[in-house]
Formats: sequence, structure tokens, C-alpha cells
Amino acid sequence: MMKTFATAVILVLSMGLGYAQTIDAANSKVEFGVSNLYVNWVEGTFTGMSGTINFDPQNVSAAKFAVCVKTSTVNSGIEDRDEHLRNEDFFHASEFPTICITSTQVSKTSSGYLMKGTLDLHGIQKPIEIPFTYSNKTFEGSFEIDRDDYEVGEDYSSFTIGSTVELDIICKVQ
Repeated sequence: MMKTFATAVILVLSMGLGYAQTIDAANSKVEFGVSNLYVNWVEGTFTGMSGTINFDPQNVSAAKFAVCVKTSTVNSGIEDRDEHLRNEDFFHASEFPTICITSTQVSKTSSGYLMKGTLDLHGIQKPIEIPFTYSNKTFEGSFEIDRDDYEVGEDYSSFTIGSTVELDIICKVQ
């Protein structure tokens, strides 16, 4: 009886984890872009992606995403700017070491998929929607946020740094 119960538990657990994917952190990133003084465009990346993904294209409604990037990995190509972005004026990486997305619902669309969930940035959680595609073990999604909603760089006007930040997520899985 105990052997049968243990076998049943293992089968149930393996079925639930059958589509869990491991993030390939070395090849995954979040790219960002924001206007600067209305004439420049600043681009950069966040790396250090980690978390859990459970996605089966045949059972989209059961999909779950809980993915984070490290704020300390911000890279705009200019080290002095990156250090400023890591401090309390912007991401305050020592107090808020990660930016995380957690799904609440995933659905199929005519052009791919739509993830509804929560973005946790700078200690503030807000609902978001991210349209994404999945092909060749790669999730790709794009969305925009208003940095003011998350109190990031709140001492800087939208003239100096644009309020709208464009984000592209590229998440490769193994």
C-alpha cells in the first residue's frame, strides 16, 4: 500500500513538473530603452535572470512564470552612469536587488501569447500585461512601463529622462 502511494505521488509530481524549464541565464536578458533630454536614446540591459518557468504550449492556461533579474547587473555601456543607476537615485540595488515578474494568467492569442501578472520593481508591485512569443526554447516579449509608477528616478523630470521605458525580455530555456 505504501509503495503504491509513493509511486502515485511521484507520478503526480512528475506530471506537474513535466514542462518546467530551466532558464539559460547566460543567454537571457532584459533590454531597456528610454529617452534622454528628448534627443538621445539610452539603451541597456539587465542580466542575472533566474526563477521558474512552467510552460506547455498544449496547456497554456496552466503556465506559470516567476522570473527575476538582478538590478546590480544594469549595463548601459557607460560605467559611471551604471553606478548612478544602481544607487538610491534610481534602482537602489542594495535595498531592491531584483526586478521580478510573476504571472497570474497566461493565454493564447492570434500572434502568440499574453501573460498577465505583477511587476515588482523598486518595492512597488503593479499589474502588467506582456505579449510574448515562444519558439526554439526562447520566450520573447515587449512592453512599456512608466518609471514614475515605480518611483525610479523620481527626482529627475521627464524632460531629463523620459517617463516611458521600453522593455524587451529575451529568456532562453534549456
